Amino acid sequence: MKPQLKYILCACCCALAVSACWRPSNTFLHHYKSPGYICTYNNLNSIKTYSNYTQDRPALLYIHTAYYTGAEDYLLSGDQNYYGLCVKYSDLKPGGHDCHTEGGEFFGSGAVAIAEAIDEIHITSSEDWDAEHAAGTLLDDIFFAEYDSHYRYIRNNYTGEPVEHCRKPLADIRPGDMYLAHKISFNAETLPTVATQHTLTVEFLLDTGETVAYEAVVDFAEAHNN
Repeated sequence: MKPQLKYILCACCCALAVSACWRPSNTFLHHYKSPGYICTYNNLNSIKTYSNYTQDRPALLYIHTAYYTGAEDYLLSGDQNYYGLCVKYSDLKPGGHDCHTEGGEFFGSGAVAIAEAIDEIHITSSEDWDAEHAAGTLLDDIFFAEYDSHYRYIRNNYTGEPVEHCRKPLADIRPGDMYLAHKISFNAETLPTVATQHTLTVEFLLDTGETVAYEAVVDFAEAHNN
């Protein structure tokens, strides 16, 4: 083989090898180790509400909370709020949890939780519910909360099912029951005696001593007519 041709072939092979390994910088994978399994924490102090009513689910109230902090903030900018919550809920796995960035996007466990620990929840209505529950009285024996939680999975050293679906009457909720809760909704066991519009006030008592409250309007009369 002529020397010139040999050099040309070598140069072509090197160019192909480089091009095969090269990707635009914004698609490079960067691997990290997050200290906690929970990827995103939302803040209960900033709530958006949704309400609905059907014959099958008497009074369905959803809450949607705003982003507070996450593993991405801790790993990329050193945000200590995230690490503090990992310590609070004992979400610290030796060696950490795998996560990465690719194309400017952050990818972690996908696990989401509310940052605050909920000790109690109370619901009252602007209208009489029935003969035993006048306007303004607690409806904790009528309403129950449904929510998802990763707490059992974390407490069991990251074994078992990652998500536990829970359902508890409000009157039975105790401190610690709703650690790392997510996707909270409320349903009633009974319907109001009179089908009218109710403004329901939901109060969250937090372990910080704060009380977060919001109102949701449920029109039982409108749903009944439909």
